[in-house]
Amino acid sequence: MFNLIFLIPIIVFLGVIAGKIISSYTKGEVKQYKNYLVWTKKILLLILVIIALYFIKFNFLNLILFIFGFIFGFLFRSRYFYWGLLLASSFLISKEVMLLIASIIFIYGIFYGSLDRKWITINFILFLIPFLLLLFNISYEPFLAFVAGALFLKE
Repeated sequence: MFNLIFLIPIIVFLGVIAGKIISSYTKGEVKQYKNYLVWTKKILLLILVIIALYFIKFNFLNLILFIFGFIFGFLFRSRYFYWGLLLASSFLISKEVMLLIASIIFIYGIFYGSLDRKWITINFILFLIPFLLLLFNISYEPFLAFVAGALFLKE
């Protein structure tokens, strides 16, 4: 049977596109409920960070990577890159974790897309770049520590 797992990143990114389409048809509601959308985004982001932290072993290297990710998150603010890195790392853990993270990123993308006004093409490329890591035999823990730091306490 043909494995269609490579379509998951594309389907997940469609959440952002769906959010943009929904917000274009419901501009009044997005303005009216913007506060709720922002808080829902924050809660979903916190859940993603907690999931990432759950799957790493706490050692000195991962702590340094978490701190580096926290600092780097202020310098390079593209959430799409971090979502892609988190999703690519989840491919290395298990299918169940990958589907959980993909689902949460998809839902988060709907809320983020409804509030974000940036170009989709550049963000889609930034989202897909981390999937090149899957070509190499690497551990997922350093990337999860970095992503958790980069997304920690972000709006």
